[in-house]
Amino acid sequence: MTALRPLIVTLLLPLMAVVGAALASEPSHGIAYFGNLKYPKDMTHFPYANPDAPKEGRISTWLPGSFNNLHPYKEGITVAVGMTYARPASTSDRLTKGSEDELSSVYCLLCETVEVADDYAWVAYTLREGARWHDGVPVTVDDASYGLSTQ
Repeated sequence: MTALRPLIVTLLLPLMAVVGAALASEPSHGIAYFGNLKYPKDMTHFPYANPDAPKEGRISTWLPGSFNNLHPYKEGITVAVGMTYARPASTSDRLTKGSEDELSSVYCLLCETVEVADDYAWVAYTLREGARWHDGVPVTVDDASYGLSTQ
């Protein structure tokens, strides 16, 4: 029986890979955790957003506490309220953007497509070709995966 065990494992691994691949969603422009996505792939903006809104300006708000940096990923600092790992406010774009009028859907922002395993064990992003930093340098896979666990 012990001689058969390596053979069984050898035969099952390719089968498990095929089954695992079948358990993934198709690459899409977003993810809807409940139901279907509300907006199509070719949408240019959410209907509640004004693409012609004035650019630049000034905002002033009051929040409790203090901070010494606006960078949400830097170690050993006190980050401003609202500038957390989960929501870096509006100082940087994320791979995906949540819809304000759907319960739990996200749409590609810096990514072109997103693909998720049916059991949510993994997610794969395809970066948008034109994704760039403020200085024009392209966003890389290393940039997008910075800080993600490899476990």
